[in-house]
Amino acid sequence: MNMQPTDSPQPAARPDPVRLGLAALSALLGVAIAAAYALRPVRLDSVTVFPLLVWAGVGVFVVLVALSRRTRQASLLALLIWTVVVGGLAEEPVSLLRGALWRLSGGYQTTRPAEVLRVISLNCAGGQVAAAQEVLPYDPDVVLFQETPGRQELEQAFPAASGWQVNVGLDAAIAVRGTLAAQPLERADRMFLTVARAIPRRAPSVDLTVVSTHFAPRALSFQLWRPSVWIGDEQLVRHQASQMVEVRRYAESALARGPVIVGGDFNSPGGAALFRPLRPHFRDCWAVAGQGWPDTITNDSPFSRIDQVWVSPEWEVVRQWVERTANSDHRMVICDLRLRTVRQGQPTLGP
Repeated sequence: MNMQPTDSPQPAARPDPVRLGLAALSALLGVAIAAAYALRPVRLDSVTVFPLLVWAGVGVFVVLVALSRRTRQASLLALLIWTVVVGGLAEEPVSLLRGALWRLSGGYQTTRPAEVLRVISLNCAGGQVAAAQEVLPYDPDVVLFQETPGRQELEQAFPAASGWQVNVGLDAAIAVRGTLAAQPLERADRMFLTVARAIPRRAPSVDLTVVSTHFAPRALSFQLWRPSVWIGDEQLVRHQASQMVEVRRYAESALARGPVIVGGDFNSPGGAALFRPLRPHFRDCWAVAGQGWPDTITNDSPFSRIDQVWVSPEWEVVRQWVERTANSDHRMVICDLRLRTVRQGQPTLGP
């Protein structure tokens, strides 16, 4: 009797332990990064100072290295984790969607409504007058400058004959199409802060306070294994925190008088722990109504949203977006606001 050979089952191929380990490492990194960006602990500021998409790029790269037929399930799980992290915590997907919906809805159709006030913040790259003048085609009502040109240069670029008034500090400045009154500052605060009360021509019934600020810069370093990086970041974070205390003090003291706008170059990304002192009374305009790509630095390759505008509760944020510049290393932030309510009484810039 002839016996026919039968096929015996082949043992399942074992996954490559190195590739499997890489997929697991990427998944764990995704969970850790999600926790860091959701909680924003100050001690991890050296990590969260980078845009979340940077870490997502690292995680996805590791997954692609690990991807093979034998590690498909583990790799897909890691990719799913990163997709959830980016979709849930990154600013870019939400603001890009808002921008698309705005365009589909027709936006303002033709012109900006009369009741909408336009605020622009721009770092002028070491006092470039040409950079400051780039805001004019956008028809702003209030402009916050950092690394400002000198007083004479700014007054020439924003002449009183055209309805402008300016308040120029050592580093930050404010220009208003309307009337403006500079507010007194402590000597140390003048290095990074300018505060003014203003009545915009477009909203003559509104007496608002404007705060323009430029925080101390910081360096980015991926050498997170070096203690000196963490020590240097901790010192810089403390310095920025002391600057935020002063910004909040001037801004909160003006709340009883009327609406407030706080903005400028904070040299920290959106969502950072630095901004917690502002949140009880102010809102980040981008988080409310930002549209398109949010990042402002650098102008050619924007990867971080360090230029921001915050407002008091009286303001409805209609929209905010970012425009490329020709004479600055920053992009400009443009914010359209509408007052929810107008306080009774004739505004005055007197004490």
